[in-house]
Order: sequence, then structure tokens, then C-alpha cells
Amino acid sequence: MKRSMGILVALVCAVSVVFFSCKKAADTAPKPVVEWNTGLVIQPSVIEDMKAISKYAEDKIGIGLTFTSTEGAATNVMVESGEPFDIVNLDAGPFIKWAEMGACADITDLLKTQTPALWASMPEDLWTAGTYNGKIYAVPIYKDVATTAFTIWDTRSVNKYGIQSLIQDTTVPGFDKIFREIKRQDPSIYITAAKGDDFQLGRWIDGISAGLQAPIFGVRLDDRTRTVISPIQDDPTWQEGLRYFRRWYQDGLFSPDQSTSKDAWVPPDLGAPIYTSGSGWPSAASIWAGWNHNPDGTMPVETYMGPWNSTDAVRGAMNFIGVNSTHKVESLKILELASTDPVFRDMLAYGVEGKHFTYVTRPQGQTPGIVHKTGVNWEGPYAYKTGAWFIETSSGTKPIISSTDDDLDRLGEIANQNGRARTSVMMGFTLDSSALLTEIANVNAVWDRYRDIVMGGVEDPAVIVPRVMTEMNAVGLQKIKAEAQRQINEWSRANPLR
Repeated sequence: MKRSMGILVALVCAVSVVFFSCKKAADTAPKPVVEWNTGLVIQPSVIEDMKAISKYAEDKIGIGLTFTSTEGAATNVMVESGEPFDIVNLDAGPFIKWAEMGACADITDLLKTQTPALWASMPEDLWTAGTYNGKIYAVPIYKDVATTAFTIWDTRSVNKYGIQSLIQDTTVPGFDKIFREIKRQDPSIYITAAKGDDFQLGRWIDGISAGLQAPIFGVRLDDRTRTVISPIQDDPTWQEGLRYFRRWYQDGLFSPDQSTSKDAWVPPDLGAPIYTSGSGWPSAASIWAGWNHNPDGTMPVETYMGPWNSTDAVRGAMNFIGVNSTHKVESLKILELASTDPVFRDMLAYGVEGKHFTYVTRPQGQTPGIVHKTGVNWEGPYAYKTGAWFIETSSGTKPIISSTDDDLDRLGEIANQNGRARTSVMMGFTLDSSALLTEIANVNAVWDRYRDIVMGGVEDPAVIVPRVMTEMNAVGLQKIKAEAQRQINEWSRANPLR
């Protein structure tokens, strides 16, 4: 009996030694490390800071992270040579070219099986921007993806001309009433030197990435027939706008010498434009327009278009994984962490806690908190390139309008816009224009000759538009439109509207 007990104890001890030895070996085994190419110069200080950020990722998901940098043309060489790499940040750029040549890993199945939280982190429509030929090759960054355009009015001008009750109407007829009232009070000023472009009619058109300007080619964002048009000829909104531009020119609201005039709509006693246009989110539009011109720090912002999701807007910031990466799943898991874990996202955006920032209110799960920047500069990747914005902890304690560094309103405003956004009927479509480059160049050359005349109301649109269309058709516009429509029809069969 004693001998049996001795054997049993010895066996248990042996198993224990093996178990704890294996566990110790597993604990000390090197973790896989994913390289994230940001396209930025990586400063020496960042390499040291990355140790803390990598340690966080290792503790959370057992995967380390380091930043690398390949810039500009060198990125093309790296991608197109078939060199192994993990994650590459992409600002739109040659995504389709790289997907076509097989440089991007197909992550369609991996997303749902290996990183379901990443798949669920953004609306399904947005994934179509990272899609080519029915396969997902890139991870969009969920940020200010809904295009929204604004008119921003200078408070002092609004008060001076008494137009408070008029500025909410951002249609072209609405602008007509405002402009004529101001011109009545001050006959010496013109609307703008930028002519009709300020009214952003082109934002209603999905240009489907052809390299042609919106007035001459595109599909309306809301056209469920997905018909390719030339807006200056085919779209009622554009036709109405051109008629108003003509009246403004004839009635002296536009400068009579628009091609050389630098006259902007700036009252001499105020020193700032009465209005400007911009896109983004309301408080940011105010800052970019120069809100500090107003003594009270406010500026009326009126939405005149949007919000809309479009392919180009979503492709403004994406990440993809190299087809020859040896860490495809690990790379996806790092991107998942950046889109679902607030603290990891904060570290990518702000740096190392305790060195670059401290928490005033720490986030709990998905609940935003507040961070305070310490003043030590974080020289890592741009925050907009790394992960979902809406889990990032806000910095500052005041609304964004009071300081460019205080952004508590930013995430809420953007989330509100994204939540209200409609999606372009062309979401996910990419035109293959490789066989149309000559025609596109020739059509653009024609438009460049006529642009100021058409958009500035210099000639009657009923006369000038048919002339412009005849010349553009003669150098290939009809060929471009026919090929685009063929591709759209083919794509639509696999991507019917819901």
C-alpha cells in the first residue's frame, strides 16, 4: 500500500512538474508582434513609448504591436513587390489598384469568425467601402464618414444686415433672397469671387471616382435607378442653380470680371466674409471658418446638404492587411482592439497614460470619459488613422467652439450626423476607368475652358450648356458615360438596393 501511495505521489509530482514547466514556458514564450505601417516618420521617443502600448495589447489579447514607417513612393514599392507586411494605413489612395493586383488580404471570412466585435463595430453599409468584387480587403475607420456641408455665417454681418430670419433657408432660392437684401443695403459688394461653386451643388452627386468634376459626370446620391448623368444638362437642381447664377451676374451680384477679380463678399467695416461654406461637423465648421471673428465666439451654422455616406468619404481612412503577412488574424485582432477597447484607442490617440495624458474621468467599457493632455507631445500616428472615433475618450472640459483643443462636443456631433446619414445608392462601387484616361483628360480640358463662364452666369445656360455638352461629347464624354453605366448595371445585379 505504501509503495502504491509512493508511486501515486511521484506521479502527481511528475505531472505537476511537467504542467508548471509547460505553463512557465508558455508564460515566457515570445508573443506575436504585429507591425502597423502608419506612413509617418516614427520618432525615437515613440519607439520607447510603444513598449507600454504593446504591453497593454499583450495583456489584453496576447499580441504585441509596433509602429513602422514607409512613406510615399516607398509604400508603393513595398506593396507592389510582394514584400510581407502586416497592417498598412491607407488614405483612400490606390486601394483598388492594390486589391486588383492581389496585394491586400481577403478578410471577408476572418472578420466574422475571428473578430466578430470588429465586424459589429460599424454599420454594415460602411464595410462595402472596403470591398472589391464582393470581397472585403480593408477595414474602414469609423469616424466622420457622413459627408455634411454647411453654410457658416459671420454673426456681425447677420446682425448688421438683419438677415437672422433668412439664413435658415439654404436652398439657392433662399440664398437669392439673402443676397438681394444685402445688395439692397450695400450696392458696392459682390457675392463672392468663387462664383457658383460656393453653393456646392456638386455635393449631391456621387462622382464614382472617375476623375471628372461633378457638374459633368456622376450619379445622384439618391437616384435609385443609378443612372449616369451630366448634372449641368440633366439634373433639375443644377439647372435651377445655373439660372440663378445667370440672374446674379446680370443683376450685378456677381463681379463682372470674375476670372481676375479678387473681390470677396467682405464688408469694409467688418473685415471678414459674410459667409463661407465648409464640411465636417457643425462646431468644427465654425472653427475652420474663423469663429474668432465674432466677439461672442459664436457663429450660425446651417446645414445645406447631408449627411450622406459615400464610398469616397468612407475610404478617406482605412487599414488593410498584406496578403503575405504571417500575422493576418493577429493583425485583425489588433484592429479589433483599436475599435472596441477605449483605453487602447486612447493610447493610440494620445500616447502613454501618465506621460502624455491622464484620465479625469476614466471610461467604463464603452462609456466615454475625459482625459487631460499633460503637454508632453505624443508623436505617434494621427488619431484619425487608428481606430473607431466613438470609443475614444474626449479631451478638455469645454465645448469645441471655445478652443480647438477642447473637443467634448466633437464625438457627439459626429455620432449624431452618422446616425442620421443616408447612404449613397453607389456605396461600394468603383469605376474602372483605366481604358478611359484619354477621354477623361480631353473632357476635363473642355470643362476647364468653360467652367467660369457656366458657373459664373456669364452666358445664358440655355445657350452655353448645349455648346459645352456638344464639345465634351465630341471628345469622349458619351463613351465615358456608356462604359460607366455598363459597369454600374453589372455591379447592380450583385448589389441590388434594399
